[in-house]
Amino acid sequence: MTVAEHVGPISIETPIVSGGIGRHRGGYRTQLLPLVASGRMLQTYAPPRNLWVDGLDDIRWGQPLRFLVDPDAGLVYEATSAGKILLSYDRSFANLSESARNRSLIGLGFLAFAAWQLGTLLYRRRQDRSASGMPER
Repeated sequence: MTVAEHVGPISIETPIVSGGIGRHRGGYRTQLLPLVASGRMLQTYAPPRNLWVDGLDDIRWGQPLRFLVDPDAGLVYEATSAGKILLSYDRSFANLSESARNRSLIGLGFLAFAAWQLGTLLYRRRQDRSASGMPER
């Protein structure tokens, strides 16, 4: 994590990002912020999915902005200006944690389904062997 400072106003893009698979495709609007983090080149950053840096349209000329960013992930975790929190670190962290938890639960569900299928397959194989009179291993 590093700090990116900017002096207002700031130019932002607000594209719609689409994601998902098949019928569950959806989209959300995000903000793309061109920032220079300390020791880095100009890079585009965005807040975590479904979060918004509030009040960027109201930034006055010359008003300082400070962003806490992750250059490797291209994420904005916190944004402040003139003592006002525009995006809190706590909300960003909670959003990312919830997303990771949901993905973990989905992965565990797939793993449980695969184990159930394997168990069913082994049970049927054992039943077929015992019905044909072959010795079990």
